[in-house]
Amino acid sequence: MTEEDIRAVLGEKQLAMREQAPPPLLPQPEIETDVPPPLRAEHDYLMTRHYRVWYGTDREPAGDEATEPYFTRTFDPELHFGSCVVCVPKSHRFGEIGSSWLRRKFRTVVLRREDDTLRIVELQPLDAEGFVTSIREELGHWQRRTALIFVHGYNVSFGEAALRAAQIGFDLRVEGITAFFSWPSKGDLIPYTADEASVELAEKHFISFLENLASIHELQEINILAHSMGNRLLLRTVDDLLRSKRAGTLTVPIGQIILAAADVTAEKLKQTAAAYTSLAVRRVTNYSYQADRALLVSRKLHDQARAGLEPPVFIHTGVDTISASNLDLDLLGHGYIASAAPLLYDLSQLVHENKPPNKRTRLEPAPPEPTAYWLLAP
Repeated sequence: MTEEDIRAVLGEKQLAMREQAPPPLLPQPEIETDVPPPLRAEHDYLMTRHYRVWYGTDREPAGDEATEPYFTRTFDPELHFGSCVVCVPKSHRFGEIGSSWLRRKFRTVVLRREDDTLRIVELQPLDAEGFVTSIREELGHWQRRTALIFVHGYNVSFGEAALRAAQIGFDLRVEGITAFFSWPSKGDLIPYTADEASVELAEKHFISFLENLASIHELQEINILAHSMGNRLLLRTVDDLLRSKRAGTLTVPIGQIILAAADVTAEKLKQTAAAYTSLAVRRVTNYSYQADRALLVSRKLHDQARAGLEPPVFIHTGVDTISASNLDLDLLGHGYIASAAPLLYDLSQLVHENKPPNKRTRLEPAPPEPTAYWLLAP
């Protein structure tokens, strides 16, 4: 498949999405915004609407002449640490980082209401020691001290990764901190093969990022959520950690490993699944969808089944596969891990309560018996 074919499949779909009617409001989870969580200080994010996410990146820092802020699309041999503060407006809708351009204009100009777009209001670079120290201070405000690490996929800029990590952490009400690792994706539709090369280069840095977080003894558990091509980085990292026996040096356990729209070869994941189940002390979960157009392109490019694409449904011992194919998703059908309300509710039960699939409210066993995978109900 040529690059023109990729643009023909994905570009037109994205253009179509801009023209479609605004989606209906998604139900908001019930929260008591006037009552801070236990042990939280006055800067509680539900009151201030400022949500801090912690980052590691091997992107090159943006200079004065850079076309985008913060970090560029170019690989940097140095690993950078820091945090971002993201403003989450009161008009924020569950599962979204902001309305379309037309809807925002209508909202702000015609209705004279607040813009519902998440935005970065502060970026604070830190060295490795400052990164660890600052997280320790933040964890002092929490009774349950966990970390959720988000690893983005193909076609994502640093800023987009920060906003998506903040939206996921905010909507899930992560107990502790939300962090993200941003490898140097080109942030565009066409350079797919360039992103494939970049994600391979990031393995060493991602391991270092994990090891820095795992050195924070105050943390009780680290959960990892990888999306799309970010799962290739996760796969290489998990395999390397187990092969080199470096996993045993992580002083903080990896609790949940969550694969979303995984752009990895299904057979390769089967070969590596034992490493995942060995590393995760709780569960390994794989979310898939039958009409994921980005993964349909990837399957044609590689001529191999993808773990996040149905059919066939990925099935392997020790991995809970959740099919989202009963949901009515957007035209691209690829970013559902952060935007589909039923899936976010399922993630909440998984991350907060470690419930097995048969105990989660929105899951139904896929026939026939015995259950090989689970269906997510709308």
